[in-house]
Amino acid sequence: MHLLEQIPTNPDHGLRITSIDGLRGIAACMVMLAHLMPVPADPLGAQIVSGLDWLFQHGQTGVLLFFLISGYVVPSSLLGHPDSHLRRFAVSRVMRLYPAYWASIILALFILPSPPGWTAIAVNVTLGQRFLGVEDLLGVYWTLQVEMVFYVLCTLLFLCRILQTPERLGWLVASLGIALLAAAFIRRQFGVGLPVGWGLYMLLMLFGAWCRLAAPAPARQWRAAGALILLLLGICWALYYPQAFARHWLSHFAGFAIALLLFLALNRSTHLSWRPLVLLGEISYSVYLLHSLMRPASLELWPALAADPYLAFLVQVGLSLVLSALIYRVIEKPGVRLGRRWADAWVAHAARRRALITV
Repeated sequence: MHLLEQIPTNPDHGLRITSIDGLRGIAACMVMLAHLMPVPADPLGAQIVSGLDWLFQHGQTGVLLFFLISGYVVPSSLLGHPDSHLRRFAVSRVMRLYPAYWASIILALFILPSPPGWTAIAVNVTLGQRFLGVEDLLGVYWTLQVEMVFYVLCTLLFLCRILQTPERLGWLVASLGIALLAAAFIRRQFGVGLPVGWGLYMLLMLFGAWCRLAAPAPARQWRAAGALILLLLGICWALYYPQAFARHWLSHFAGFAIALLLFLALNRSTHLSWRPLVLLGEISYSVYLLHSLMRPASLELWPALAADPYLAFLVQVGLSLVLSALIYRVIEKPGVRLGRRWADAWVAHAARRRALITV
């Protein structure tokens, strides 16, 4: 069977994968709960929350799970349209990422007590702030710039015919993992500022892509994951030992390992079809963008919440879900549909031009 025939329809083509939406829901919960959950006053509760925070890296594990999901889903939108890959891919990615992102910027300008100057805001609108040395308006935006780099990487791999050849993609994942291990030790030993962190994110995304495009047997997939976890152990030790960013190096490794294991165990699971979890997965992008704004927004609307952190937590989660569902229905979903129509029109126009030239 040809590779293109093996790829199930993905969200950009109009249908969704239930297990992936369920995984998105889990990732969104990890991030939102880590950022909004209050620390209990009693010692036992505080220890439990602290342990979970250590294990899941204050929501970073959810972010890594999102990266694996992107790797699993995004490259197939390049391969699903044999007549118009790059045009459709470019339009679909822009319309998937930007409309909800711009909506979150507008909300942030109204909610944040001290937003940055207009120059910083204008740069944030482009989603290129990290590359231009400008601070993110919201802390979660850095991951979207990782996604943009991955889109460019997917385009290059498609043009080099690596995405179309799962064996080559597998060798690329293995080679990148080994190269990152070497780079991490060079960085540790000689203090060379190599971008190993960004390379790790690309490694996870490409592994997710390999799991989808190569469709390996479960045993082979788990063997590959075992080798990847060993590489991650070495990389995390070289990068973070004894600690970095106020976290023990094993906490960093645990975040990567747990995200990878959850992804492998659940990406094709039939047990993630619980409707509320799937619905959360559908709005997970908006939840990710907006949840951090709900704390200042809730306290501004209801100052008495400051005296009851648990009630504040429930209100903030509720606001996050309601507002995210609204943004998804009014902005995000229509934006994806509009992008699909624009891509169809662009491809049709290009086809007419080619026909005129050949005539």
